[in-house]
Amino acid sequence: MNRSIRILAVSRMDGGVCVAGVEESSGRWIRPVKDYGSVLKTDLYDADGEVIEPLDLVTFNVIRRQPSPPHVEDRITAFDRPLEHEERPESDEERRTILASLSEGSPDDVLIRKTRSLVLVRPDEISMVSFDPNSFGKYKVRLSFTLSGRAYQGEARSSPGYPVTDIRLRNWGRRYGTRKIMTGPQLRQALKVDEIYLVLGLARPMNGAIWPMVVGFHTVPDFDGSIDLKKP
Repeated sequence: MNRSIRILAVSRMDGGVCVAGVEESSGRWIRPVKDYGSVLKTDLYDADGEVIEPLDLVTFNVIRRQPSPPHVEDRITAFDRPLEHEERPESDEERRTILASLSEGSPDDVLIRKTRSLVLVRPDEISMVSFDPNSFGKYKVRLSFTLSGRAYQGEARSSPGYPVTDIRLRNWGRRYGTRKIMTGPQLRQALKVDEIYLVLGLARPMNGAIWPMVVGFHTVPDFDGSIDLKKP
C-alpha cells in the first residue's frame, strides 16, 4: 500500500542508512525497513535521480507492520522502484509550520521509558555540539541539549552528548579539520538559523544495550547542509 511519509530522519547506520518519518494521513511514525538486509544508499533516490531530503513528502510502498519493540515504527517496505516525491517545503514559514505541528513536548518515551524509538522535539537550547574528525580514527559528532529546564546529556559517561547520525549535519561539520566544540548560540550563528528541532531515536540492540541518538536535525530557516551518501 502506498503511504505518504513526511521525511524527518535520513541517518547513517552500519551497513546502510535509516530513513523515517510521519505518515501524512495518520500522524504515525513509520520507519521503512526491508524484509531482509538494510536499506541501502541506492534506495533513497527518486525517478529523477535525486536523493530524498528531510521534510520531503515521499510515497513508499509499505507492505506490512513488523514492530520489534522498542522499534514499534518498523514497516516492511518494497524498495523495488524509485521513490516518488509528492512535495518539498518551499518557504521558511512552511518549514516552521511542518516542524511545529509534528514536534512533541517530551522525548522521555524514547530516551527514558523506551516504549518507542522515534520522537521530534524542539529543545530550549543546544548545550553542546562537537565535530571530531579523528576520534579513534573515526569521524564522530555528538550533541547535548536542554528541554523544559532539564539537561539531556547522553548515556555514555566517557563521551558527553548523544551520537549524531543525521547525515546532513555530519556532512556540514566536515568543514572543520580539527575537533570543533560549539555552544548552541555559536551553532545557530554558524548555521545562520533561528530554530532547531531534533529527531531522537534508538539504535538496534547491541551487547544488551539500546543507545539513544540524534537521527534527525532540522532548522528554520534551512541550513546549507547536504546529504552526501558517499560519506555518511
